[in-house]
Amino acid sequence: MNQVVIAVTLGRRPHVPGRRRGAGAAPLLGGDPRGDGGGTARVAPGGVPRPFHLTDGPSVREVVAALDRAGRNGSHGVILKAPDRPEAAAGALPAPLVTLVTDLPRSPRITYAGLDNHAAGATAAYLIDQWLGERPGDVLVVRGRGTFRGEDEREAGFRAETHRRVVEVTDAEDRADALRREIGDLLAAGPPVRAIYSLYAGAGGNTAMVEAFRDHPYDFFIAHDLDRENTALLRERKLSAVLHHDLRTDLRRACHAILQAHGVLPGPIRTNPSAVQVITPHNAPPVEF
Repeated sequence: MNQVVIAVTLGRRPHVPGRRRGAGAAPLLGGDPRGDGGGTARVAPGGVPRPFHLTDGPSVREVVAALDRAGRNGSHGVILKAPDRPEAAAGALPAPLVTLVTDLPRSPRITYAGLDNHAAGATAAYLIDQWLGERPGDVLVVRGRGTFRGEDEREAGFRAETHRRVVEVTDAEDRADALRREIGDLLAAGPPVRAIYSLYAGAGGNTAMVEAFRDHPYDFFIAHDLDRENTALLRERKLSAVLHHDLRTDLRRACHAILQAHGVLPGPIRTNPSAVQVITPHNAPPVEF
């Protein structure tokens, strides 16, 4: 799972005499890319920022550097997706911080915008247990490397709900061939795996897991996020269901919280995690991503 830092800047119209400051604010949609690879995103009320200030990689050091740039550049807010490690958001930010997709409860964030990951994991376990019924067999849980709280919560929710034995594979190398090999070694050792729950799709995506099971048919496979790959696998009946949430809605909620923190939008800042949507081959969207 990669890491993302989005720095948000609010553009404002000149103050109109007689109008309360804040009421005349008009954040704009646009960008101000900087030559050093940093930058900011400007947002309109209810809009989503363009990610000009973005870190997308495995290094927590890059996240810390991006947060430092956001503070020095005078950003009005930061939207952060990072591992649950103290150094990821240990410093004091001069701007409101919103965590995205995976939470950092020990950070000074004003809210979290994203999926209820524990409920999503419990939903996956409920579906698999109902579908398998009395048939014997284990469930393979595949997760990525790192210490993302979202994945931990998904796995915790799954294990709390399922009544089956769970075997786990970690995509430690973030390489499709390594993942296929590790799953192949596990299957060769003999556990009768009947279902798969993918917490996260690494370099090879969920296609690599399907390929690893070529000689070991499975009954059910549940994955996360309705991207192009998962939509195709769902239509081919290689995935049984996809647990989905609208990232655009999460980003919109994050932007709303930042605007509320600056008094541009009214109301208290609340944390309302997104509910999981269960997508099957019968209700998959007809559009191509």
